[in-house]
Amino acid sequence: MIFRCVPPDMMMFLQGGSAWKIFAEGEIDADAGSRLEQALSQSDIPLGSQIYINSPGGSLVGGLDLGRVIRNYSLDSYVGKEGKLERGFQFHESGNCMSAAAIAYLGGRYRFIDRTSQVGIHRFSLGPSFQGDVDRAQMLSATVVEYIQSMGVSTDLFALASDVPADDILIVPHETLRRLGVVNDGQGATNWSIEAIEGALYLKGTRETVFGIQKFLIVFPREGDPYLHIIFEGGELVDQILVMDVDRLAIDDELVHLSDLRISRINDNGYINCTYSLNNEILLRIQKAKTVGYTLQHSTDAAVYVGFQTMRFDAELKLQGLLGVFYRAIS
Repeated sequence: MIFRCVPPDMMMFLQGGSAWKIFAEGEIDADAGSRLEQALSQSDIPLGSQIYINSPGGSLVGGLDLGRVIRNYSLDSYVGKEGKLERGFQFHESGNCMSAAAIAYLGGRYRFIDRTSQVGIHRFSLGPSFQGDVDRAQMLSATVVEYIQSMGVSTDLFALASDVPADDILIVPHETLRRLGVVNDGQGATNWSIEAIEGALYLKGTRETVFGIQKFLIVFPREGDPYLHIIFEGGELVDQILVMDVDRLAIDDELVHLSDLRISRINDNGYINCTYSLNNEILLRIQKAKTVGYTLQHSTDAAVYVGFQTMRFDAELKLQGLLGVFYRAIS
């Protein structure tokens, strides 16, 4: 496999970023991981840079090692190959990640795929050295499963690959890639927890994304009504965000207006903090939700918004328990 490291282009500079683009092309060999690490170190490439993989596959062990290097350097992975350089902008084209390359792709902290790129999987061929050595084959299979789990991907991917003969290939539909967590579109998993501060209990959902940390909190104070507290990174748009007029709560595919319930909206060192009163109707709708989120816009028909949507809500029982404690406490 050949690696080509490209410094930040004009678009990256205009966005205020420093990420490089690394183009990984060709068959994966056993030493691909160590060569990528050497290239990253020599060019002092920053964390959060982007690797574009276009490969027919190759060494399984090499793919595992390559994926671990990608994760150790917090790279974001894309399926694709180097495209044209025009007027200072480095473009990329669609590509393919097959077999061991699909394993390497999982190393990306955030993983993206365009509409026409493909990921292909099959049962891994363990090579002549493993013929008849059942124990070693089982150990390698366990290593692959552990690796997939450690990358935040469902092990159903391994089961799916195991059903496809080694001399065949399954092109995985994009919907399946997203369902299994192979492609996460820049969003990490949401962690829901019940925590406490002086005078209050709260339910907190947190996820890391390519746009920064996002938090969704429902707070139950010892005195007073429950309230919603939203936190997300504002970046260079903080001043513009603070004057936006339309506040809305995203519950599944619906948007609920919050402007009349707003308590405060502040900038805390680049993090937008927004607080709103909650009524029983909204609490009930959140409890039944599959996803939640929050948007801010200049107007209801504005083309863009800030905030976040589709944060998975699988904390129904936690919220139900907090509601029970809260209402017993005030009765």
